[in-house]
Amino acid sequence: MAIIVDKSIDKPMIYLNEEKPFILIEGNSYPADVYKAYRVVFDWINEYSHQIGEKMICQFKFNILNSSSRKMVYEIISTLDKSMSEKVEVHWYYDQNDDDIREAGEIMSNQLNLPFWFIKNDYQE
Repeated sequence: MAIIVDKSIDKPMIYLNEEKPFILIEGNSYPADVYKAYRVVFDWINEYSHQIGEKMICQFKFNILNSSSRKMVYEIISTLDKSMSEKVEVHWYYDQNDDDIREAGEIMSNQLNLPFWFIKNDYQE
């Protein structure tokens, strides 16, 4: 079963799939209530992380990521690092002209033990 949360102008699309372990978060992320926007991800991790037996890919594709959202994304990745680090791989997409998004991923990569893949793309809303 998959969970899909549609994007809005200030919230990213969130796709969670436990059958083929996968997390995708993409779009703008500057919601007024960042905890409410990302709660579904934490609930999903708490419910399914112990059931996942194969490698899980987590893709992050942001074109706007405010400071509150950065903290929340860090908490998501940190939670995955603590609960299932040997099974998680992070794919961090960034536009070649967006140093802020790339650097946000690099900082997280340096602070956590999960493997990060940095993927340059032409992602635009």
